[in-house]
Amino acid sequence: MIRASRFWIAAAMAHLTQSVTPAIERLPFVGLFTITLWGIGQLTAQAFGDQAARVAVGALAISGVLGIVHGLSVLPDGPLLTATVLGLLALLPLLLTPADEALPMAGATRRWIVAGLCFGLG
Repeated sequence: MIRASRFWIAAAMAHLTQSVTPAIERLPFVGLFTITLWGIGQLTAQAFGDQAARVAVGALAISGVLGIVHGLSVLPDGPLLTATVLGLLALLPLLLTPADEALPMAGATRRWIVAGLCFGLG
């Protein structure tokens, strides 16, 4: 059994459900990995197209360390991966937009703030 006090997300889930079973403690991490898969799909689709996104999500889902271990275990890397992918997703339009078609300053500033918060959480 996993000690819920070691990771705040698992501890919060154990407190909310009044259960410390491993399946309940892992549930938030499965959700975070689902968000990570969605983010990788969005990043890849925007940069390389839908076919590449399907391949990237499939490869990540079946990869040994990231797909299986991080997707199903209570590890501190789950929130890190999710926050990093979401931060990159916020910055991607700035990176892919040509310099002569730059986003408005307010939109770019907002994206940098969101990316900074995501990278800070990660």
